[in-house]
Amino acid sequence: MDSITSIDPETVGKAIQAYVRAGRRDTDSLMQYARRFRIHRKVRDLIGVWL
Repeated sequence: MDSITSIDPETVGKAIQAYVRAGRRDTDSLMQYARRFRIHRKVRDLIGVWL
């Protein structure tokens, strides 16, 4: 399996956009997952733009 750090940035961006549009937001859980996948800085930056 490929390293999780090789997630396409466009995929991350689309996932965050879908998350924001969904309405039910649990940013604490989102950031826990982001830390687990080692993309928390990118997620934090994108969430700041859309929230």
